[in-house]
Amino acid sequence: MTPLIIALVSFATALVAGLLLSKAFFTAQSLKDSVSRDIHHESLSKQRKRYRKQLLTLHNKAQKKITAMRKKIADRDRKIDALESASGSTHSTKEFYDAKHVESLHVEIAVLRENLETRDERIAVLDIEIRENHIKALELQNNLNAWKVRISPLTKKLHEQRELIGRIQHAAEPYEINELDDTVALNQAHKIDSQVEDRPDDLKKIRGIGPVLEKRLNTTGVSRFEQIAEMSTQDLMDLAERISISPTVAQRDNWIQQARSLQKPVESSIQRSA
Repeated sequence: MTPLIIALVSFATALVAGLLLSKAFFTAQSLKDSVSRDIHHESLSKQRKRYRKQLLTLHNKAQKKITAMRKKIADRDRKIDALESASGSTHSTKEFYDAKHVESLHVEIAVLRENLETRDERIAVLDIEIRENHIKALELQNNLNAWKVRISPLTKKLHEQRELIGRIQHAAEPYEINELDDTVALNQAHKIDSQVEDRPDDLKKIRGIGPVLEKRLNTTGVSRFEQIAEMSTQDLMDLAERISISPTVAQRDNWIQQARSLQKPVESSIQRSA
């Protein structure tokens, strides 16, 4: 009996040491990924702010110049109308009618209209630049989302490893060998199993559910495949309304059927273990 107990204690010690080494490795890897993600996110944010600031500056300048041009043309038109109306009533009064003055005003108005057309062409070019910068901003946002998608599984895996290490450390805490019996070991095993069963499922495995929708579902209390698998069509529509999406999205992607198919491996594994 004593060699068996010594062997069990040695195995537990080796297992804890191995898990501690794994924890150190995953912690170092997580810190490295986190630093890279923060640097990339900060660079993308700065570029997007700079683009938006440039676009707003160009747009404001163009609007101010266009407004000034149109106001100047309107003033010239009013002067010409006043002179022409005055000339119709008092042909003999030079103060209200001067052909050369009116002609010069017409020439000036033509120049202003030409400048306005040039300004319109410039605005069209600026609109194209705005659309191109908007496309660039979307590309940067997509890159940021891609980084988030890549980092999310690593972060989740690290959390799972930490939880597993914590549970095993808790189960392998030092205790009196004389007090170890089958009842204590069985209770600890049931405790670990219940903790593993309480872990939420990866709802992102269902097509149509991403990280954002998964967080919304978790906040509403939905974290397991069987919860979605047991829903009716009306329940699914109510759930879609609570997480602020169209009900047709959940029905189109067949969330209930996907949840049932993802639930089958879990149920079969439980039956085999039983």
